[in-house]
Amino acid sequence: MNDRIYLVTVWTGLKNAHQFMVQWVRPDQKIQETTRFKFTVPEGTINYRTWGWLSFKKRLWNLSSSEGKFTGTWKARLYLDDRFLAEYPFEIS
Repeated sequence: MNDRIYLVTVWTGLKNAHQFMVQWVRPDQKIQETTRFKFTVPEGTINYRTWGWLSFKKRLWNLSSSEGKFTGTWKARLYLDDRFLAEYPFEIS
């Protein structure tokens, strides 16, 4: 079983096809994973929700001190259609 951390985004005013991307950046500033999802907003939709996740094969509460690259302040960098929009820090301890 995996642990997951989610970034959920609600888009307002989007139309047609887009690509949502999240770069998951470790405390050592290296990119752990990049998730990409293509989606199409149905006509007439005002708010559209997307989500991306970072999976850990080992449970977060079982991480040892030797796995220090996983503990500390992470960042989720959000992109829409390859355009950077925001960065969200979060802690894993």
